[in-house]
Amino acid sequence: MAHDWPKLDEGGLQVMEMWLDEHPAASLLIIDVWKRLRNKRVRNANLYDEDYEHLVPLQAIARRWWCRSLYRATRGQRRCPECTKS
Repeated sequence: MAHDWPKLDEGGLQVMEMWLDEHPAASLLIIDVWKRLRNKRVRNANLYDEDYEHLVPLQAIARRWWCRSLYRATRGQRRCPECTKS
């Protein structure tokens, strides 16, 4: 469990990927509170659009992590279609 984490645009994504690599048995990652993790806001920008864009890299991490977990769970007997796209 971590109580302090850098913002996504201040190395938080890289720290998250390293943490997931170091904890391959992890089955759940909870982000609370989003406001403390997301990139810094741009003045007068649309909050919804900003949050959406800030979540895109997290979605990519989730897909890679899920694919690695699925591959381990099935011992390579099946390929995850999402894993072969990149």
